Amino acid sequence: METKVVSEKVGFGVHTLSSIAGFDGKYVKELHMKNLFNEIIGDYKNQQVPPTLKEMAERFIYNPAEVNHNSEVQKKVFATVSTTALIVKPTKEVMFYERHLEENGDWKDVHNFTFKIE
Repeated sequence: METKVVSEKVGFGVHTLSSIAGFDGKYVKELHMKNLFNEIIGDYKNQQVPPTLKEMAERFIYNPAEVNHNSEVQKKVFATVSTTALIVKPTKEVMFYERHLEENGDWKDVHNFTFKIE
């Protein structure tokens, strides 16, 4: 099986990426997440010590009940089951954090690291 890699230049700012809407989708969920992240940035911008990506990601609890659906199945389809946060600073420092929801309802940290682009 051949792997296809696609890349594109991305401008400064907050972006979303989802398996349903792709890059910067306009679905309610993506717009909700983008607005929430901008709110988080506003909350932390004047702090001496910025929060960790994990602390920021923990605020991203998307409640599928906010979306008007007729069945529990539809609510599960729109539930957040993973969160990935990526920050690339002008200094070329990269911070990456990822977590996913386990079957028992607990969140599990999968990755949490930093590196520098050379």
